[in-house]
Amino acid sequence: RKEDFQTRAHMKCIGEVPQIALKKRSKSSRNVLNILDDKIDPRFEEAMQLVRSKVEYSVWRHHSQVILVTSALAGEGKSTLAVNLALSLARGGKRVALVDCDLRHPSDREIIGVDEGEGLYEVLNRDAKLADVLLTGKNMGMDEEYRFLFMPGGKATEDGSRLLGTDRMEKIIEALKEKVDYIILDSAPAGVLTDAGVLAQFADSAVFVVKKDYASAAHILEGMEELADGHVHVIGGILNGV
Repeated sequence: RKEDFQTRAHMKCIGEVPQIALKKRSKSSRNVLNILDDKIDPRFEEAMQLVRSKVEYSVWRHHSQVILVTSALAGEGKSTLAVNLALSLARGGKRVALVDCDLRHPSDREIIGVDEGEGLYEVLNRDAKLADVLLTGKNMGMDEEYRFLFMPGGKATEDGSRLLGTDRMEKIIEALKEKVDYIILDSAPAGVLTDAGVLAQFADSAVFVVKKDYASAAHILEGMEELADGHVHVIGGILNGV
């Protein structure tokens, strides 16, 4: 429950995404939520606007530019909310870069609607250059006012933590800082993997996604401990009912 965030998870709730019934399109493709979809449920759009305003206020107060988005467990809707937070910030006139850092299960590409191809894995593995894989809003068919950059995850790998902790990852983030106002890092779940803890060293603030009636308080606290080692400011949690 929203009321349990402070008492059990020791963080404030910065937004609540309502349960939204999705129509099944096909067995081969999963349903996605994207605020750029004309048919999106207005309740989801409103929830993301509220989250965006809370995040913007917090990062303004703490002079943050790099925002990590994670969850305790897989399946909590973390990537959906990371993508839509980035898009909402861009819709509000900010220059935003979204980086899919969940190298084990990269899915941001599917949510945005971009074909498979090279991404962060290939850049970290020195198989591609940053400029070759970084997509612009124009590349993705967005309106001109969206100053949006997207780096897909690329090839899935089980070696995420080692790659994400390299100097090359730091250089990628530093290069993106020169181009945008905010960088959103979509990380693997913090409660079961070390990737979020590794990425926390590069982030200024973090947002924690908690699916309603899903992860236990113990799992959430374990995830929070992963972030604590990186001394990252936790903006708060999003209660996800989707």
